[in-house]
Order: sequence, then structure tokens, then C-alpha cells
Amino acid sequence: MAPDIALLELEARVDDQPAPPEGRTARFVTFYFGERLYGVPAQDVLEIAHPIPFTPLPNAPDSLLGIAPLRGEIVAVIDLKSLLGEVSSSSQRSKFVILRSETDETASAFPVDLMHEFITLPETDFVPSSDPVPAYLSGRASFGDAVFDILDPRKIAAYLR
Repeated sequence: MAPDIALLELEARVDDQPAPPEGRTARFVTFYFGERLYGVPAQDVLEIAHPIPFTPLPNAPDSLLGIAPLRGEIVAVIDLKSLLGEVSSSSQRSKFVILRSETDETASAFPVDLMHEFITLPETDFVPSSDPVPAYLSGRASFGDAVFDILDPRKIAAYLR
């Protein structure tokens, strides 16, 4: 699958960022569900796409919105907002984040309310949490004054099994 122009635009923003200090870094695609900021590791994102039409599946869980064709492949469309307990909303600025599939599994996609930025963070910006991390999350990171929750693509893929 070829990358969407929106992802290329996000990647171009990386050049505008100051270089992080020496050491280990991680890159994230960040976005909003309502007022809350989330991120997913960039290496797990296949592309960012405009909303794609999907077909609901009979007897599927409420959080599985359906399936959608994308360049000859089928992707599972997940209502990740509801799985995370966020309020559903949509806007003209909504996008779909399409995750890479491990092996030959069905790729997954989820709608987001608003894209934020493509960012690179030094490992020191990760916020340790003494609380148990909720399902579908792997932790938190700080970016400027903001803290965002990091989605775990493997936990999202496990939902589809």
C-alpha cells in the first residue's frame, strides 16, 4: 500500500523539530480523541487516510465498526475511542490511522478526531507510571507541556483475534 499524502505531510514536520539530545529516541504519530491526546509508535503506522467507507459486520462487537477495502486489501475498522472510554465525535478533520499488520493478519484502522503532530522524543521524556496501564495502552510520554497516552498496536491487534 502506498502512503497517504497526510502521512507524508506529518513526516515532513519532523524536519522542523529541534534535534533531540543524544541517546535513544522514539517517534510517534499523535492525534486527538475529543480533548485527549494519544500517540502510536510511528513504525507501527502504515498510513494516515481520509475517512474510508466501511461495511458493518452482523453480530460483530459494537467496537468493531466493520471492514473496509483499502487498495485491494481488507482492513478491520475499530472504534478505538469507545474501547478507551472516550466520547465519540466526528468532524470534517477526522482521519483514519491505519496500522501495519504483523505477519499476514488483517490490518486495522481506527478513526481519530484530529491529527496532531509527528514527533520524535528522547527516551527521557517518557513518564513512568505507578498505576496499572489501561488496556490498549503501553504508557505515557511528555511533549512540551502536554502528556499523551501511548497506544500499543499489539494489544489492538489482539482485539481482532
